Amino acid sequence: MSLQFRRPTPRLAVALAASVALVALVSPALAQTEQTDGSAVYPAEWFARYAPTNAWEMAERVPGFTLAESDEGTRGFTGAAGNVVINGQRPSAKAETLESLLRRIPAAQVARIELVPGAQIGGEYRSRPQVLNVVLVESADGVSGAVEFALQYPYNGVLTPDGGVTLLRRKGDTSLNLALRYDANRAPDYGYDRLVLPSGDLVERRDKQNEYFREETSAAASWAWTPQDGRSLRINGRGWRWTNPLRHFSDVSDDSGPLRHDTIMQAPAEQGFELGGDAGRPWAGGTAKLVGLARRWTFTLEEEALSHDLSNALTGGVAQDAENRYGETVGRFTWAKDGWRGWSIETGLEAAFNTLESDLDVFEVEADGSRTPIALPVSDVLVEELRGEAFVSGGRPLSERLTFDWGLGVEASTLTVSGDAEAERTLVFVKPRASLEWRPTPVWRFRGAVERLVAQLNFNDFISGAEFANNRYNSGNADIEPERTWRLSGVVERKLLGDGTFRVSLYYDHVEMVQDRVPTDIGLDAPGNLGTGRRIWADTVLDLPLAKLGVQDGRFNLRWIIQDSDVEDPYTGRGRYFSGEQPWSISAGFRQELKAWKTAWGVDWFAEGELPQYRLNEIDIWNPENDNFGVFVEHRPTERLTVRLDARNILDRDIVRERTFYLPDRSNPAPAAFEERRRWQDTTWSLQVKRTFG
Repeated sequence: MSLQFRRPTPRLAVALAASVALVALVSPALAQTEQTDGSAVYPAEWFARYAPTNAWEMAERVPGFTLAESDEGTRGFTGAAGNVVINGQRPSAKAETLESLLRRIPAAQVARIELVPGAQIGGEYRSRPQVLNVVLVESADGVSGAVEFALQYPYNGVLTPDGGVTLLRRKGDTSLNLALRYDANRAPDYGYDRLVLPSGDLVERRDKQNEYFREETSAAASWAWTPQDGRSLRINGRGWRWTNPLRHFSDVSDDSGPLRHDTIMQAPAEQGFELGGDAGRPWAGGTAKLVGLARRWTFTLEEEALSHDLSNALTGGVAQDAENRYGETVGRFTWAKDGWRGWSIETGLEAAFNTLESDLDVFEVEADGSRTPIALPVSDVLVEELRGEAFVSGGRPLSERLTFDWGLGVEASTLTVSGDAEAERTLVFVKPRASLEWRPTPVWRFRGAVERLVAQLNFNDFISGAEFANNRYNSGNADIEPERTWRLSGVVERKLLGDGTFRVSLYYDHVEMVQDRVPTDIGLDAPGNLGTGRRIWADTVLDLPLAKLGVQDGRFNLRWIIQDSDVEDPYTGRGRYFSGEQPWSISAGFRQELKAWKTAWGVDWFAEGELPQYRLNEIDIWNPENDNFGVFVEHRPTERLTVRLDARNILDRDIVRERTFYLPDRSNPAPAAFEERRRWQDTTWSLQVKRTFG
C-alpha cells in the first residue's frame, strides 16, 4: 500500500528503447529542414492556422518546445532564468510568470518566433539547450490588445467567471503595455479518509466535502524605449493579491457509528508589489546592461480546525495565525561582447539582499471557545541574506557544425537567523560548466554538458508550521545547507516529417547534502540535509505533424519524463527515493484544424507516478493512481474572435493519497496504521471567449 524503499527497475532502459523504436518508425517519412546553426524560425504566418490571441498561444504551438518557467522563488536573477526571451533580451520582471508576460503581447505584434540554441542568446542562457526568442515587429505604431472572458462550471454547478484585458501602445521607439487580470478557480471536491490498522480493523472514517475558491487580481505595466543605436531603457511594475479560502466539513465515524463533526476554516492570502527595470547601452566595444528590482510581499494565514459532537456543540480544536513578510532587492551589471577573437563573452556582478520576518501563533481551542497558546520552536524568526555573485561565460563555433560554450560563477552569501533560533554562516561556492554541441546534418543535433549546480535555501524551511488537515507539525531548521549537484547531461534531437521534432534528454546528478527531511532533538522532523545521493532521469519529447501520415491538419505531441533516485534514509539506513520527486509523468495531446468550419478540436491526457514524502513517522504518497483526460472544441467565427469549450476530467478520475504510519518512527519497519484519502471532482466545464483588436 505504500512505497518504502527504492525498487531497482529497468524503467530508464525501457523508456530509451521505446523512444528509439518510435523515431525509427517515423524516420522514413522524414522531410529535411535546413537548420545549419541549430535554430528554427517560425514567422507569424506559420501560426495563422491557430488564430492566436497573444504570444503565449503562439509559443505553445512551437514544435517540440516545452516552457521552463523562471524560478520566482530563486533569490536574485542568477539561476532564475527560464527559456524564453523577448527580442533577445531577458525579462527583468520576476513576480510574473513567463506565460503571463507572453499573454500580455498581442499576436499582431509578433513578427516571428525563433527556437535557438541557448548559446546564441548568451549569458546564463548558454546552459539551456534551446531558448525561445519572441521577435516583435519593428514598426507597428498604434494600439493593439485582447480581451478574454471565461466561465468555469464545476460539479456543484456554481459558475465562476474570470478574464482580463491587455493593451499595447507603440509609437516610434517607445511602447507602453498595460494588463489587468482577474483569475478565479472554484475547485470543490468530495470523498473520504479511511484509517485502518494492519489487521484491517477500521479506526476512523471521515466523509468529507471541501470547497476551495482561489482568486487573484493583478495589475501590470511596462514601458520601454528601444532606439536602433543599441541603447535601451525598460521599466516594469506589478501589484497582486490572491486568496484561497478553504471550507472543509467532515462527518467522522467508526465501526460503531457516527462520532463527531469536524470543520476546517482556512483563509490564506498574499499581497505584494514589484518594481524593476533595466538600462543598456554600447560600452567598451560591447553592450553594458544594468538591472534593478525591488519586491515586497506578505503572506497571512488564519485557520481553525474544530470538532463538534453530534449535536454540533464545540468540543475543542486548534487554531493558528501566521504572518510572513518577505523582501528582495537585487542589482545586476553585465557586459557582453561578440567577436572577441572569435568568442562571444559575457561577464558581470550581482548583489541581492533578501529577508523573511515570520510570526506564527498556534493555539489549542477549548470547548468554551477560549484559546491556550501552544509553543512551537522556531516560530518567530528573522532571516536575512546578503549574497553576491561574479560570473563570466563564453562560447564560439569550433567549426560550422560544432560549438563550444563554458561558464564560471563564484557565489558567496551570508545568512543570519535571529529570534527563536540563532545562526549565522557564510557560504562560498564555485560553479563551473561547459557544453559541446554537434550538428552533423541539418536534422540531427547532439549536445553534451557538465555543470555544477548549487540550490538556494528556501527561507520557509527556517520556520515552523502547522498542518491541521494532516494532523502534524513541522519544525524549522536554521542549520540547513544548500544542496550541491554535479550534473552530466546529453541531448539527442531529430527533425521529423518536416517541422516535427523528436528529442531525448538524459541526465545524471551526483548530489551532495541532499535536501530532504531529517529528525530533530525535540521529536519532530524538519527540512535538513541527508548524505550523498544520485539521480538519473530522461525527458522525451515528440511533436509530429500528421498530414504525411494521413491526418490532414492534425498534430500529435507527447512528453514522457522518467527518473530514478537513491539516498540513504536516516531512519532505516537503507536506500530510498528522494522525497517530493516523481518516478514518471507523461502527457499527450492531439489537435486537428477543420479549416472549412473555422474550427479546431482536440484531446489531451496527463498521468503521473506516485509522489512520496518521507517523514518522521510516516510515508505520505500522493497520486499512486492518477490521470486526467480532457477534450476541447474551438471555433473562430472571425479572424479576431475565438470561442472555446473545454471539458476536463471527463473520465471522472479520483485523486488518491496514501499514508503509512509507524511507531515511534520509521526505524520500526512494522506499519502501525494505514490511511487512504480519496477525492472526486467530477467533470469541470469551461467556456472561453477571446477577442483581439488593433
